[in-house]
Amino acid sequence: MGRPGPVFLELPPDILNISIPEQEAPLPKQPTRKYTVHPDDADLKQAADLINSAKQPLFLGGSGADSVVAATRSDSSSRRRESPSS
Repeated sequence: MGRPGPVFLELPPDILNISIPEQEAPLPKQPTRKYTVHPDDADLKQAADLINSAKQPLFLGGSGADSVVAATRSDSSSRRRESPSS
């Protein structure tokens, strides 16, 4: 099954934007597993402390960061810290 962890899947626009009848793409009969990850509170605090104490932090967002919610959170975080983001 491979190692659990982050995955990147890129689909070309001609595949991503195609429409087909739902009957031609049936959903799996068994529900897919949902994995959630929650870091240990101490590790999360340590990461926050490192970010908050950085002199010139840079926040990089992936392709999902262009959504309205992510952009709003990212922009407000950057403004608060006065740090660049991408």
